[in-house]
Amino acid sequence: MRQLLPKPISPRVLIGSALACLLLTLSTACTPHLAIAKKHPAIATPAPQLDRVRIGGNDFYLERAETPEQLAQGLMFRRYLKPRHGMRFIFPSARFQSFWMKNTKLPLDMLFIHHGRVVDIIQRAVPCTKNPCPVYTSRQPAEWVIELEGGTAAKYSLQLGDSVRLLPVSTSR
Repeated sequence: MRQLLPKPISPRVLIGSALACLLLTLSTACTPHLAIAKKHPAIATPAPQLDRVRIGGNDFYLERAETPEQLAQGLMFRRYLKPRHGMRFIFPSARFQSFWMKNTKLPLDMLFIHHGRVVDIIQRAVPCTKNPCPVYTSRQPAEWVIELEGGTAAKYSLQLGDSVRLLPVSTSR
């Protein structure tokens, strides 16, 4: 006897369903579609606003993570980052910051920033697929953590003490 399994739902159908649900003022019939989109945030997430940050003499374009959800999600499940792109984690105060690479698909460089200076760098943190995952903790307190594709710090000669400045985002990149 053959058991029939449900067909997987395509991202296009999920997005269309989510939009239809919004138009129907989020009726209870929408709940299954929204639950699927929540499990796969890349499907439902709009293009992020990018901050332009200069580290040393190099400009980078960084997504901003500051809400609890954004801080928890980070760059999980990403398979690709554009050159000079990454994420800036913003914390309310300086403290020793700890990160792990659970569900992260690519190696990352982590730069820990305090008072506009790079105070620590972890290069090529390794993705983790199963528990327990290693935890990467800064050696100095930091109020920002910047994640870039693994190898970026070496490629652009980023080092301890480099200045870090938030710049206006230019419309032409």
